[in-house]
Amino acid sequence: MTIQVRHVTDAEIVPKGFDPYDETVFILAELWPALNSDSTSTPQPLPPVRRGVFLLPNILTTGCLACGFFAIVSAIHGDFARAGQAIFAAMVFDGLDGRVARWTRTESVFGKEFDSLADMVSFGAAPALIAYEWSLKGLGRWGWIAAFVYCACAALRLARFNV
Repeated sequence: MTIQVRHVTDAEIVPKGFDPYDETVFILAELWPALNSDSTSTPQPLPPVRRGVFLLPNILTTGCLACGFFAIVSAIHGDFARAGQAIFAAMVFDGLDGRVARWTRTESVFGKEFDSLADMVSFGAAPALIAYEWSLKGLGRWGWIAAFVYCACAALRLARFNV
């Protein structure tokens, strides 16, 4: 089997047709000396892949989720002032979780997805339910349709960044 390659730098070899920033290409570039019978160098071990759930940013994301849930419960009980305060607190938690993840270098795919779900509850479902309970309920079917349209638009906006 023959693989045609092109040199990107002196240290990296990337097969033609592959993206030089693709993970599989870097793995292939690390293993290339072992695959090439003319090479005398030995392949270096690959760095370990960091996986797992990181605690600090996800605690802040959970705080955002809890504030959104509390806003929904407060709106159901008719306490709209506390519901608004809870949405504001969720905004603070949401602003901190991404910064803390970048600052501590603990960003993860799980954290990104968890943040989007927490944002959907806190900034999609909770405001829609607060608006419905506060003023849209009197409109009947049109009121819940208006609240749903807001919630659906929030979900679409958040899903756009996860693709």
